[in-house]
Amino acid sequence: IFPPMPGQEGPVILVFGAHWCVPCHAAMGALQARRTELDAAGVRLLYIHVDDVDRGQERTRDEIRALVMADAARPELQDTRVLLGGDGGELRLWHPEADVGALPGVSFIAADGAVLDQCLGYDAADFDSRLSGFLTALAAPAEEATD
Repeated sequence: IFPPMPGQEGPVILVFGAHWCVPCHAAMGALQARRTELDAAGVRLLYIHVDDVDRGQERTRDEIRALVMADAARPELQDTRVLLGGDGGELRLWHPEADVGALPGVSFIAADGAVLDQCLGYDAADFDSRLSGFLTALAAPAEEATD
């Protein structure tokens, strides 16, 4: 269990991605497609841009920030908090076996900070199954309280 993140109110889906990452965009699109369910469950989306590719191309932080800001305007990132991370160190804190080539890295976190599931990379069927499991797990305590 991780302590709740500062300012965390409710469950969070933490996505590590990059502006050039097509699977990251697909994962975010899948989350947006289920936005009504996520909103009903009080789930917040947090997208952290991690990237060593741009740094390897010797882009400045300002150039990377501009790319990330343009990426944040994409429809699949609507109503998602987008943060500029570093070279992938943040990703490895949550997914120690990961490298930036394994994006996206996704963590499904309950309101109490419990990590309910994690995945690396994007496979549509697997991602949808994990997302459904997360939403079911979030609903279970509420259902148990009414029994």
